[in-house]
Amino acid sequence: MSLIVELVCVSILIALLAGYSSTFTSISRSSFLVVTISHAILATLAALFYIAYIYSLHVGPLLIWLVMFVTALSVCAFVSHVRLFSERDLVLSIIFALMLSIAALFMAVLPGYMVSRMWSFLTGSLLLITPVDISLIFIICLICSTLYTFFYREFLLVSYDYEYALATSISASAMNYVLSILISIATLACVYVLGLFVTYAVMLIPGSVLVNARVRPSTSVIMSIMIVFITLMISIGLAFSYNIPPSGLCGVMISVLAGLVILVRFLTRRIKRTRS
Repeated sequence: MSLIVELVCVSILIALLAGYSSTFTSISRSSFLVVTISHAILATLAALFYIAYIYSLHVGPLLIWLVMFVTALSVCAFVSHVRLFSERDLVLSIIFALMLSIAALFMAVLPGYMVSRMWSFLTGSLLLITPVDISLIFIICLICSTLYTFFYREFLLVSYDYEYALATSISASAMNYVLSILISIATLACVYVLGLFVTYAVMLIPGSVLVNARVRPSTSVIMSIMIVFITLMISIGLAFSYNIPPSGLCGVMISVLAGLVILVRFLTRRIKRTRS
């Protein structure tokens, strides 16, 4: 499989994951989950690389994926429970600061070649994706997309009004937990491919802008998928032309596009108020 074909395949898979997850993250107000899991993964991987450095262990892709899965699911279970507390924001702020501090601590004592590997999880390693990575991302995307599609109405109900969902015949708590798991798995895949910084852009911005613009959830999912895929394709093309990292370009384009949409909405409202 050529590099271009691999990059197109990865872009499609990441666009599907981010498109679905971004919309439901915005509707369910789960941005804290994306941020917490991203930093927990970074801290865990930093600790893993430090242990590997001390004991001269080999850290392969499968081990990294396994550690990321365990971390994401564990944090998801904890955060899903914490969100019911009145002190949720305080607890999540502490977790965020703790995970970031742990990552900084271990990265400070790692040798240079391992620090460069850690930086790939901050800035992304889209051009270094292996066939094993593509296979794992394909499995993740297949499972997540199937569940998002099959339980679409249930996820919408628990996202918009969890208390009302509890009064219906569906298992609201189970649906809410499954949705949180899907968002968590999509987050770890984006962190692995695009890096922590760009994960915020693809997982939070498209859905938030479209949902706030009163776009229907189904349309928001489709538009989010298209936005992420198109920006990734443009970023990859520019990366080959100008020898610059594609992940950062993708984040910049999504952020600028979101800013333009907000500006247009603001100007449109001002014009309508002036005319009235």
